[in-house]
Amino acid sequence: MIDPIVQFGYDGDDIWKTRRDALFSILISNPKAKFVTRVVQFGSEPLYDYAIAAAELTKQINDAKTKLKSLRIAVTISEMAYGYQVVGELFQKVPLTVLTQVFVPEKE
Repeated sequence: MIDPIVQFGYDGDDIWKTRRDALFSILISNPKAKFVTRVVQFGSEPLYDYAIAAAELTKQINDAKTKLKSLRIAVTISEMAYGYQVVGELFQKVPLTVLTQVFVPEKE
């Protein structure tokens, strides 16, 4: 099984978007991807590292869920509990249940 991770940088650049796009392109174009890919993770500890805002992370997860829906690949976050606690905007703008839930595409 493959559990790829979209790794955020630590210097504020957006090179991670190129890696994300390449990963999604490979998953969508490879007919075996849905059989060997269990989950796509966004991380590693992006909230704790202040690599991305909570609202933007939620948007990225929802976008990934939409793009991977036909493959039925789950989307989740690689984050420490402390990462949720240190980001003040998290509890005001994004419900904790949204960020901690593993997003599995709905059955068609």
